Amino acid sequence: MQKRQTLFGILALALVTFVTGVLRGAETTYKSKSLSEWLRLYAKAEVNGRDEQRAKEAIRAFGTNAVPQLTWLLTNDDINIQMPALTDLLTDLEDAARYLALSSLARFEKEARPAVTAIVALLADPEEGIREAATNALRQIAPEALTNGLAVQGNR
Repeated sequence: MQKRQTLFGILALALVTFVTGVLRGAETTYKSKSLSEWLRLYAKAEVNGRDEQRAKEAIRAFGTNAVPQLTWLLTNDDINIQMPALTDLLTDLEDAARYLALSSLARFEKEARPAVTAIVALLADPEEGIREAATNALRQIAPEALTNGLAVQGNR
């Protein structure tokens, strides 16, 4: 009977801890930074630079503990969560990253207006596909940016 009560107490404490963490939106940390902070650092880091290496180390350190948070980040449609990372990706060296960021931002339509200046800059990108994706994104987010002179500045 005593073992049963102790086991029940431990399970209840674990459940309360889990629910409290979920309700507070607790995010796993490594060296005092959350997983999303490490992901932002990685997105902004110079290729093969110190920050990129630190971020890779941190993400590896999270291991499987990162899976729930990564799943949530990938499936969350909250612009306030995705906007900073997507805007950062607009300056990525990889064409695919810029293209995916533009496509994702276009999905948010008018809510993605804070990214318009960065998107307009991509109208002068050397890659035609990126220029087309930027134009399409602006059509969804801020069509007036294509006609009020911002687009002209971006094409110079």
